[in-house]
Order: sequence, then C-alpha cells, then structure tokens
Amino acid sequence: MAILEVRNVNKSFGGNLVLEDVSMNADLGQVTSLIGPNGAGKSTLLNIVSGFLKADSGSVVMDGHEIIGSPPFKCFKAGIARTFQDSQVLYYMNGLNNVVVSSPGQRGELEYNALLRPRMVAAEERERSAEAMEHLTELNIQSKAASLAQALSYGQQKLLEFARMLNSRAQVFLLDEPMAGIHPDLIAGLSAMIRSAAVDHGKAVILVEHNLKVVMDVSDYVVVVRGEVVVEGPPSEVENDERLTSAFLGFVSNAAT
Repeated sequence: MAILEVRNVNKSFGGNLVLEDVSMNADLGQVTSLIGPNGAGKSTLLNIVSGFLKADSGSVVMDGHEIIGSPPFKCFKAGIARTFQDSQVLYYMNGLNNVVVSSPGQRGELEYNALLRPRMVAAEERERSAEAMEHLTELNIQSKAASLAQALSYGQQKLLEFARMLNSRAQVFLLDEPMAGIHPDLIAGLSAMIRSAAVDHGKAVILVEHNLKVVMDVSDYVVVVRGEVVVEGPPSEVENDERLTSAFLGFVSNAAT
C-alpha cells in the first residue's frame, strides 16, 4: 500500500485550470518522478501535498490520514518534508545547526525543560548534534559543519538541505528540481543520494526534475503531467512512449500559437 495517495486533485488560478483530476501514489523505498514541461503543474502539486497551497478539490492521504488543506507544519508532522527550487538554508546558522533544527520533538524547546532539566536537555542536544553530523558525513560535507550556510556553494547548500531532510525522519521527501543550478560534476553524486534515500533509508521520494537522464536513472516510476496525467509507468516504458514526447512538444506548439 502506498504511504502517500493523491486522488483527483484539481486546482485553478483565476479561471485557468492548472491541475485536472490528477492522481498518483508514492511508495516507501521508491523514487517516483513527476515530469512535464514548464507550467504543467508539477510544483503546484508539490505545494498542495506539502500544505503550501490549497486544492480546489481532491484528496491527499498520508499514511492513512487525510491531510489535504492542512497547513505546512501539520504536513511536516505527518511525515512530509520538501525542498524548493531555490535553496532554503538558514544562512546565518552554521551547517550543523541547519541540520539539527529539523530534529523532531526537541525537549529543550520547552522552557520548563530548559530551566528545570538542563542536564537532560544538554544530553539530548549532544545526541541530536551527533546524529546531524552523521548525515553531514554521509553527504561528504562534514567539513562544513562549523561554516555559516551563506558561505557554502550553491551545490553544498543543496546537500545541506538534503541532510536536513534525512535528519527530520520524514517518510516522504518532495524534491523540487534538486539539480537546478548545481555544477554538472555534482549531478552524479546527488543522483546517488536521491536513490540512497529511497533504497537505503526507506523513504518515499517524489522527484520533480527537468534533467530526463537523471529521472530515468534514479526512478522506479515516472508520472508525466501536463495539467493532467498524460502517461505513467516504469522509466523504461515511459521513456519509449510517444506520449512523453508529445507532452513536451505539444506544450511548445500550443504556447507558440
């Protein structure tokens, strides 16, 4: 059974129908890619799933619970974490604290614990920091633990965001164009990390990405959208389906007329 189920989602902006009756699933241990031309509604769907945007109608079920219309913090508590097209690191925090901040259930956030149980809080903070450092090490950016996030390269900031997602213990990762703006030399490594999030960490990954080679290399399942679902299936099938080409070329043709 899918950990995340999107059913019959519709969304319009000013009378312009952006998503029409879109349905898809995400399974633990798998990468599901959502692809299509610019303006096809991919990021809109991620925004609806993560609570940043309200759908006009439809259903989003996370681990058996309806969450559509819930605010972002409730979607996060339900187990959904996401990245955006632009880096969203905390620039004036160091790398380690950028990751620690995503740790769920930090008892030190409660004032009475900080005042009355300082040893417990200190021990927990050490444990959280050690866990965060493990994720930085896994992504090979442990040397940036003490560096301010604003001093990191754009690619390193993307890796920092990925470490923060791993640390959050979320079950579903929504990745919105993670390859955008990063150096080509980093693409293979980041692709491997996306695959590892699913295979080694057991996450359900929904990937929005324009680099079709990356999509075909890392995905277990591909959903092509252009306002509605055009075609879906395993990468080997979708890659050779003429509807994939027509989804992109048809969009260009319509835009030109």
